[in-house]
Amino acid sequence: MPAKRKTHTSNEVKKRYNDKTYQYYKINLRKDDDAELIQYIEEQKKNGVSPSETLRQLFKK
Repeated sequence: MPAKRKTHTSNEVKKRYNDKTYQYYKINLRKDDDAELIQYIEEQKKNGVSPSETLRQLFKK
């Protein structure tokens, strides 16, 4: 009987893929100075739009 194949992808493989595919940025928004932007991002999240997609749309405007 042949050996059973793995049915899941290891975290190591996922990390290698993500490191190769994505560039990560961490941003800090001030609650008082950036309140309007924070509110907009939170509203978009409630509508099912990711923060990344929201920022992408804002930069295209």
